[in-house]
Amino acid sequence: MAQATEGILNITNGDCAVEIMSSASLPGRYLPWRDILHEGPVPAGLTLEALSDVRAAAIAGRGWGDGEAIRTSFAERDAILRNAGHYQKIRLWFEHDLYDQLQLGPVCCSVILRLCPFLKAPSGACWKNTRIPAQACLARLTRPCA
Repeated sequence: MAQATEGILNITNGDCAVEIMSSASLPGRYLPWRDILHEGPVPAGLTLEALSDVRAAAIAGRGWGDGEAIRTSFAERDAILRNAGHYQKIRLWFEHDLYDQLQLGPVCCSVILRLCPFLKAPSGACWKNTRIPAQACLARLTRPCA
């Protein structure tokens, strides 16, 4: 794992939260999760990048945005998560509702598997073989990996 060289990565449930955090001058980089996971397919057994492709196509297919723009946005988000180990702190800003809890699944899975590679499923997919409840996920993020 790369040595943490950047400050804080704030991962949040969307752009509205980013606007509020930005206006409050909270330190760090902001990463909004821009996916409506309770609408459309969320197939098991995919890497985050493959899931992002499926999700972008589904969102665009419903007419909720330009497919290429959505894919680009998701690819940028996924790249930031791939490099999460470069941050000294990762703060998760999510609520208790279904919308946010569904977002926590891929966020936690992606961050934990990148920071703690010994947890990686043999297939490379986190959705199929690694079932980590959100609370256990968060508890692991607060301790260094072995």
